[in-house]
Amino acid sequence: MLTAAWNWTETEVDDAGDEVARNTVLELENFNPDHRGIFTYNHFLNNWRFLARASYYGEWTVGNFSGDPTDPGPNGTNYTMDCVQANFNDKCYDPEWLFDLEAAYSFNDTWTAIVGAQNVFDEFGPIDQDNLDGTIGSGNTYDTQNPFGFDGGFWYLRVVADFE
Repeated sequence: MLTAAWNWTETEVDDAGDEVARNTVLELENFNPDHRGIFTYNHFLNNWRFLARASYYGEWTVGNFSGDPTDPGPNGTNYTMDCVQANFNDKCYDPEWLFDLEAAYSFNDTWTAIVGAQNVFDEFGPIDQDNLDGTIGSGNTYDTQNPFGFDGGFWYLRVVADFE
């Protein structure tokens, strides 16, 4: 069985007033990926079940720039992004793909064993652009603000008991 889901998101701030900071407005409009897709394949063979999943995260931006030369519009909007990779500029990231795999075996109607991996290729997310040379920032190698986390892969073994 093959399933697919796709989401396209476009957010525009119409009125941010004078109290909302530039980076907040920028993130409201650009932090969530513009496109998000999930493609899952489940295959059943006797007592076995196999799953493969591909997750797509489109472009996203973290507002990080402290010196925007652009004056905001009358409603505190219309800021420009500065995506040059330098310390304390906006962090603009390219799309990413993550892959999950799982295999399950049902011994009977009650017991099932499952082994799998989320983020099987161990993607940690983008490098933290504030720490390009390792001398400033929080010391994180990977940016902690991304839509899929910065912990890398997750491998698991699970036993399910169904006593219906």
